Amino acid sequence: MVSMVAQNTTIVGEIYDSQSGEPLPNVSVYIPGTQIGTTTTAEGVFLLRCDLERSARVTVSSIGYKTTHFKIEPGQSAGIDIPLQEKNTQLEDVFVLPGENMALPLLERVRRNNANVNANVNENENANQLTETKLYLSDIEAKHLKRHLWQSLQAGMIAQSDSTYLLPLYRQKTVNGVKESQAVMMAETDYEILLSGMDETVNFYKNIIPIYNTSFLSPLAGDGNTFYRYYLVDSVATAQGKTYQVDFKTRNPYYKTFDGQMWIDSASATLVAIEANVPRQVSANYLHQMRIEQHFDSLSHGVSSEYRSMLLDFAIKADSSHFFPTVLIEHRKRCTLSNVDVNEDVDVDVDTMMAKVADSPIMRTARFFAYVIQNAYIPTGTKVEIGNVSEIIHVNNQEQVRLGLPLRTSPTLWKNVCLEAYAAYGIGDHAWKGMGTVHWNMPTLRRNMLRLRYADEYVYSEVSDFDRLMRENAVWSPQMGITTAMIKGLYKGSYTYNSAVRNREIRLDWESDWTDHLETQTRVSIGRMGYGEPTRNYNAQPSFRYGKLSAVFRLSWNEKKVDLYCRRVHIYNHLPVLYLGGEIGSVHMDGEEGEHVYGKLNVMLRHHQPLGAGGQLDYMIEAGIILGVVPFPMLNIFDGNQSYAYDPYRFTLMHNYQYAADRYMLMHVDWNGGGCLFNLIPGIRVLRLRELVSFKMAYGGLSGKHNELLAFPDGRLNNLTTPYVEIGVGIGNILRIADLMSVWRLTHRDDPGAPNWSMRFRFHIDS
Repeated sequence: MVSMVAQNTTIVGEIYDSQSGEPLPNVSVYIPGTQIGTTTTAEGVFLLRCDLERSARVTVSSIGYKTTHFKIEPGQSAGIDIPLQEKNTQLEDVFVLPGENMALPLLERVRRNNANVNANVNENENANQLTETKLYLSDIEAKHLKRHLWQSLQAGMIAQSDSTYLLPLYRQKTVNGVKESQAVMMAETDYEILLSGMDETVNFYKNIIPIYNTSFLSPLAGDGNTFYRYYLVDSVATAQGKTYQVDFKTRNPYYKTFDGQMWIDSASATLVAIEANVPRQVSANYLHQMRIEQHFDSLSHGVSSEYRSMLLDFAIKADSSHFFPTVLIEHRKRCTLSNVDVNEDVDVDVDTMMAKVADSPIMRTARFFAYVIQNAYIPTGTKVEIGNVSEIIHVNNQEQVRLGLPLRTSPTLWKNVCLEAYAAYGIGDHAWKGMGTVHWNMPTLRRNMLRLRYADEYVYSEVSDFDRLMRENAVWSPQMGITTAMIKGLYKGSYTYNSAVRNREIRLDWESDWTDHLETQTRVSIGRMGYGEPTRNYNAQPSFRYGKLSAVFRLSWNEKKVDLYCRRVHIYNHLPVLYLGGEIGSVHMDGEEGEHVYGKLNVMLRHHQPLGAGGQLDYMIEAGIILGVVPFPMLNIFDGNQSYAYDPYRFTLMHNYQYAADRYMLMHVDWNGGGCLFNLIPGIRVLRLRELVSFKMAYGGLSGKHNELLAFPDGRLNNLTTPYVEIGVGIGNILRIADLMSVWRLTHRDDPGAPNWSMRFRFHIDS
């Protein structure tokens, strides 16, 4: 006879609707024929704990859903997700008599009144103010445990045993203007870049709420009735009148909208408080959960306190068999006119834990890779680092492959001075090149950065100083998109031209902030281009010397800027950015007497316009003129793209060196629908695909006098007397890492050797 010993068995799980993903409350979970059983909570979570001697079959049942079963073993401790399918039950027709939704006229009053409300955090100089941001790394593997932790956080009831799930990485606190911060992984400035989206003001009176580089539609938006359902739930009498509670729920949980409730003062038609949650199914790659709570001052109607929390899942492909770390971000603001100490809740446990893990091996490894990705430099732990990674291996037709050793000093050597250099050898042209730069961050109240640079290298002559403004934050590939750089040159058509030109130059740059909104970059350059013997596959051409003075004025509004070690990063801005550029210089051709004086004027407008549930519109408009005569490398050469990559700032079906101009205008427009159409298709919307539409246009004129100064290569550089136009449609966010575009030419369809249609792709991480 074999005796069976009962073993403790614990099963934790979540039960949800297989179609909508919504948690199901009051679902029965039991072992038939026994008294062992439980039901799910309002969040669809259950805990089944029992002593078993042998395996058992657990039944899951709920009215309106198909019954399902799963098996458990003695001594098992596991988590499980259970999707339930609806029964196809035919119900009698239900007739609803029409009637007015009492919440709608109340909301309409709030919308009409929103122009008179300043809903920012109270900025009274006598107020006590606290702003605090915390960032944690979660090591929770099962989805239901993540949700359980999230619910516990919102309820403020985190058990001591649950604290092992959270590893604190960063904390910043500002009390009445005095800031203190503590970090485990990266520098404070790097975290400011990562958390910049949390710093943006959340104003529910606006139609669009930008958060973490994406935008959500406010429940008070003018077209809110199209995307939300509203319910007048309750009213409470006050001295001023009544306060109404209105619940709101998104009509489609895949749209970037909210679920929650708001309390409205009937007398002033303003918000008293609001609580908003992002649905779990929302079509966002990394945003797993988000909650926003705001309370408003009864007199100023400004925000008196605010709490925000987000769970971010940084998983490229998330499924039930692969587990990835989760980042929890908590952001809290408090403002009070009382004598209450806003700094009373000092989190000693967090500070202690951060001090313990700061120097652990896993944190050192994480800091290393984060630094390389963010800065494109490799730290060595000494006072000298490996310089820009993109200079280690460089490929072009002249050199074939160039191998280099880049180095630079680290901030531990000099805080405000950086020395940077590289030496490289070209396999194809058997020649050495190099670069050396001195960066000096001047000790002034506003930013002033001086750079002195000498370089002897090949440059892409179709990329001007103005063109680089389009990719001002680029680190790894400042001249083209990363996908374009990876596969550039795989396809070579009849218009392919080796656009890299040997250039020796010394230049002085001065970057300065004049106001919070205006910054300038002034550059003095002296150099020689096209010198030396013709190299492999290189068209022989006369060389020339040049000297030039250029200046660019950059005007932006309400934009956050982060200054790293000898580099500035402009954080995503939802308002337009305007650039005004000018250049004056002279050119001296070898073998000729006299100088050719020229001038350039350029204006550019860039804008990332959030559209709420409609996604985002990105556009760039540029125009310019060149006065005088210049050699062709100094013309405005429209950027073609003869790789299989899609680049938003290059003309997809235009060949390299096909068109140039001394008077020009161009436009790049890209619309990312954010899934607004795909979210309407059941089954497809779970893929979180994006609708993509692009429009590109170029127009310009080209005088023949430039050809007399330096002959155009093989008769190329045509005149764009008729605008060049191409459009594209595509699917974005494929597997969360790629976009696929189909592009057509609308004009210049008879260009010899140029495609009129093509499919292109790019690697792209969407929000």
